[in-house]
Amino acid sequence: MSHPRRRTRVIDAMLRGEDALVQLPPLPDWMADAACREHPEVSWFPGPGSSGLDAMSICNRCLVQAECLRYAVDHDLDGIWGGTTVRQRRRLGQHQGYDRWRVREGRATRRAQAR
Repeated sequence: MSHPRRRTRVIDAMLRGEDALVQLPPLPDWMADAACREHPEVSWFPGPGSSGLDAMSICNRCLVQAECLRYAVDHDLDGIWGGTTVRQRRRLGQHQGYDRWRVREGRATRRAQAR
């Protein structure tokens, strides 16, 4: 469910004739080279009970896999990105000594420094 204030701002912008989608940041250039663009039939957001292995196998052959993985970690994205699931990316962030999922909220914590 979307946030009520955000929804109100979008509706107000639309009533003023502004396009709310214009506010979205541009997509990174590397996405034009992503192998996933050639496979719309694959589920990049597998539901419960689905492994996403078909998507991950495409990612493993992709030329921009590293950029994709970094983008997913930096933006806290759902689905298969850079050949990983959300759970795998969270473990990767914890293994690197910090919690990326708190960076978004401006409360980055360095676990390695606490030791």
